[in-house]
Amino acid sequence: MIGGLDNYRKAIKNIKAIDAELKLIIAGNHDVSLDPKWWAENLDEDDDIPDDLDEPAKAKLLFKKEEANSVHLLEEGTHSFTLANGKAFSIYCSPYTPDFHGFAFSYRDEDRFTKGINPIKKNADIVMTHGPPLPPASFIAHDSWQLDLNSKGVHFGCPKLFSAVQRVQPKLHCFGHIHEGYGAQSVV
Repeated sequence: MIGGLDNYRKAIKNIKAIDAELKLIIAGNHDVSLDPKWWAENLDEDDDIPDDLDEPAKAKLLFKKEEANSVHLLEEGTHSFTLANGKAFSIYCSPYTPDFHGFAFSYRDEDRFTKGINPIKKNADIVMTHGPPLPPASFIAHDSWQLDLNSKGVHFGCPKLFSAVQRVQPKLHCFGHIHEGYGAQSVV
């Protein structure tokens, strides 16, 4: 999926069907319709079908309307939630990944997770990022780190994200982006 309001409507319908008290979502590099910066930079005036400059706002509004159904599209930053049982938690979210073929929500060589506009705060219980972290080579060799490996055996994680997560030490860090890098791993 590469953005598009119809794709988001279908995704929302599927997410709403999940039996869960809270459904938290972040965008990723394929969600071009949710990244206003990417969208503005990639408008194609020569295209037969005119791009809608307001598509990012319309896409975000689709998700905003679903908050009453406990579906939350989370922007980069720290968010707090309290469950029905009274348990509260904070979650840091970021859709950003190191530049990957010019897709949405990308960054070059900045440390957005420690020194950026929305750094990961020390009190984050959960960290949810689209991109994976990249541990140091010594850690990779010792622990057989594979959660950021693509099918060619290339690591695509971010070392600055790894450092930030090590600094914060959340109870859980969940991420995606590298389709072949699925699974779970304990990092102590």
